[in-house]
Amino acid sequence: MTATNTNNMLTRATAVTQYYAANLYASAHKNFGDHAVQLLAGLNVEDQRFDSTYIQRDGIIDPTQPNLSLLNGTNYVLTAAGNEWSIFGIFFRGNYAYKDKYLVEINGRYDGSSKFPSYSRFGFFPSISAGWVISKENFMDGTAGWLNNLKLRASVGSLGNGQINPYLFNPIMSVRQSGGISINGGFPTYTSAPNVIPTGLTWEKSTTVDEGVDASFLQNRLRISFDYYVRYSTGNFTAGQPLPAVFGAAVPNGNNANLRTSGWEFSPSWHSNITKDLSFSVGLVLSDNTSEITKFYNPSGIIPYSVPYSLTPATYYKGMHPGEIWGFVTEGLFRDQQDINSHANQSYFTVSNSNVILPGDIKFRDINNKGVINNGKGYACGSRGSDDHREFDAAVSFRLQSGRDVEGYFDRRVLPVA
Repeated sequence: MTATNTNNMLTRATAVTQYYAANLYASAHKNFGDHAVQLLAGLNVEDQRFDSTYIQRDGIIDPTQPNLSLLNGTNYVLTAAGNEWSIFGIFFRGNYAYKDKYLVEINGRYDGSSKFPSYSRFGFFPSISAGWVISKENFMDGTAGWLNNLKLRASVGSLGNGQINPYLFNPIMSVRQSGGISINGGFPTYTSAPNVIPTGLTWEKSTTVDEGVDASFLQNRLRISFDYYVRYSTGNFTAGQPLPAVFGAAVPNGNNANLRTSGWEFSPSWHSNITKDLSFSVGLVLSDNTSEITKFYNPSGIIPYSVPYSLTPATYYKGMHPGEIWGFVTEGLFRDQQDINSHANQSYFTVSNSNVILPGDIKFRDINNKGVINNGKGYACGSRGSDDHREFDAAVSFRLQSGRDVEGYFDRRVLPVA
């Protein structure tokens, strides 16, 4: 709650968030000779309610006692807002192992959210994984002196994302009271056109296919892990197709884009005991991944442009690598007037008040060979929207990144291209 007392006017604002969560589960485990089975099932419930009020009134009777009961003005503003949402889900997991060599795990979630319309409120997200501990096979007995563990594993599974604002599928008309315009001695009440709603709204779904290997050597002192994965994100929450200004409303967000990410991760580490009570470990993590938009309706091929103070572009296009930087390509400087006359028209750039290009001005490349350099689409440079890092961890850690260009967070510029 906050309150201010300025210009014979008292303002008080309150905001309260109530969040409740419950997780209930039960598990069972049973061994049958060489077979081991473990089962787990449960449910998850979340509920959140948000309420806010805003009160403003003039006519403070005693400036030393700012209190809502000590106001006698006729100009006042009283507003309230709030939202609520709930999530309910059930989940299960089953594990099976035979001689601790052959491993299988099955998971599943069935979730429902009030943030989605009734016809698309629920989603099922299963996964399955399998592992083979090769080092426990009889034909690996000869490696026992230096190989302690070798396991191959593979998995495929999906997860749902419902982290969006509530009521996006409802046309909402806000009712407000003006605080800056007074009519007939009072603040008028007004409303506005409802927001445009998407045609469909449901869970984001991320499906990952992963293959990996784990190994340890020399009495488990040297450990190595490697993963290669491909992630398919479908129905990502983004703004829809860019629309002209005459549309008269903001473009609604919906399940408009699909994204494919592929990458790998390699992490060796060394673990050792110096004394009985003192040990140390050192590790290295190498990884790389690339993401690409595989679906987005942008028939005009509009280049993504930046939104001020945001890292999220205003639009996308099929084949786009999130985080890429668009820019013009230079060819040096104009040498003389003949060089200027023989080059493409680049009056798109303002070089001076008279906008006359002179020798020594920057020359931009005509990428599409149309004789005009403007804001057409043609060249992307820089970041591929992925991380490439190395980490060292021994009580402290650091990270090195290479092969990536970084854009400024608060003043990102996306340049058109020729």
